[in-house]
Amino acid sequence: MLLTLCLLLLWEAPSWANPVKEKYEAATVAFSRGKYDQAIALYEEVIDLFPGLPQAYYYLGMAHRQKGTKPKDTLWLFEKAVEIDPGYAEAHETLSKMFYELGEFDAALKHGLEVLKVQPNNVNAKLSVGWTYLLGQSNPHAAIPYFQEVLEVQEVPYAYLGLGMSYFMTDQRARVLDVITRLRSAGEEDLAAKLEGMIRDSRFNQEFRAGQPLFAGAQAPAKPSTIVKNKSPHYPTLTGNKTVENMPVRLSGSLPGTRPRAADDDELSAQERIRDMQRRSQRYSKGSGY
Repeated sequence: MLLTLCLLLLWEAPSWANPVKEKYEAATVAFSRGKYDQAIALYEEVIDLFPGLPQAYYYLGMAHRQKGTKPKDTLWLFEKAVEIDPGYAEAHETLSKMFYELGEFDAALKHGLEVLKVQPNNVNAKLSVGWTYLLGQSNPHAAIPYFQEVLEVQEVPYAYLGLGMSYFMTDQRARVLDVITRLRSAGEEDLAAKLEGMIRDSRFNQEFRAGQPLFAGAQAPAKPSTIVKNKSPHYPTLTGNKTVENMPVRLSGSLPGTRPRAADDDELSAQERIRDMQRRSQRYSKGSGY
């Protein structure tokens, strides 16, 4: 309540009399025009002037994501946004996507559920939570209601795929066949064929353990697991601003336990972290990859 009051008072003054508002609005214009370097510099100035503005951390993080800065270097910006404003749904949703990308499914689920506390009708968040329960925790029973709620609002093909996989993993074969029929009726022959292949090959029948990532029992190469785009429709990822059902992916490598952090991360101030991120981001090429 106090934070909201402070922000309202801050924003009531005209731009010419309020340098924070002026710089924030200029940063927003730069961001909307794709001038991410300019937006980053301006959002950093906003944080220097008013470090309690959660939107500045959020959009600074989004600008870095658009530039292709590594997720592990920007996570703290979104975490800072929700620390200041625990009800910041957009920041929770982005954190859910980023943790999913990093294979940290418990954290992805936590932030996805936080989104639904604030926005209980958020279809993308429900779809994300459903897939996180299914792929990240091998918990099809928990995933089913989220896929069903999505389909009550919108016939999303990948919600049908997740629902069909969940039914198969819980030995509800008749319902899997019903989902296959619905996918074929919607012209989604490839997804219908995937579910038929699972039935034919008995895939996942005895391989999953509740609470563990669905694919953790496969091989375990030395490199960490990543979520990568696939040329053919496969399992959805939670990346970027596109809806989940349009982002086919595959899993690659073993699943990491924790994300890397600098030993003294918790001791750095926001300004020090920003300066550290500036130094590191100079090594990354442009192009978001999200």
